[in-house]
Amino acid sequence: MLKDGATTGTIFGYRKGRVSIAIQEDTRQMPVFLIELPMLTSALNKEMSSDIVRIALESETKTNKKKLLEEFVWAVYCNGRKVG
Repeated sequence: MLKDGATTGTIFGYRKGRVSIAIQEDTRQMPVFLIELPMLTSALNKEMSSDIVRIALESETKTNKKKLLEEFVWAVYCNGRKVG
């Protein structure tokens, strides 16, 4: 059971579709972020077979003036390799 105020990240996707990540501050509310990753679910499944998976999102904007919720373009890395 999650404690009140815990931020939750859920990774999901259709078997032959793309992977998505939903970030929620409250599981009873709509997600704050819903990000579709540029990788297929089958590719993530293959990466997961290597025991550990690290997905990193990096802002492509080189300025600190934008707030997190204003950022629309992200680079996606899976186990150190850029996937989008």
